[in-house]
Amino acid sequence: MTEREIPPVEKKPERQGEVPPEVPSFSQGETVQSSASPVVSDDTGQPLLYSVPDEDEVINLPLNQEEIEAGLKEKITEAIKWLAEWCLKMLKIYPDKVISTRS
Repeated sequence: MTEREIPPVEKKPERQGEVPPEVPSFSQGETVQSSASPVVSDDTGQPLLYSVPDEDEVINLPLNQEEIEAGLKEKITEAIKWLAEWCLKMLKIYPDKVISTRS
């Protein structure tokens, strides 16, 4: 026998101990029932996962059209520039859901 060869197993190891009755036996076809929507939270109690928004939901922008146009002309160091860019991004991603309530 060379160094890389594995010797054949002569017999199967015997089971040791009994399986407790609360452990489901998957070999017998039992299924485990899970809850439909488990509550997932971290140590602070805040939810970690949120549901997907409904299709009929609307998104309100913090800027109106004139403020977006003015913000796009600002320097890149100004926060209004990036807020205006974010508003444009929302308009591109969700064209049917975005509305601006400010006048």
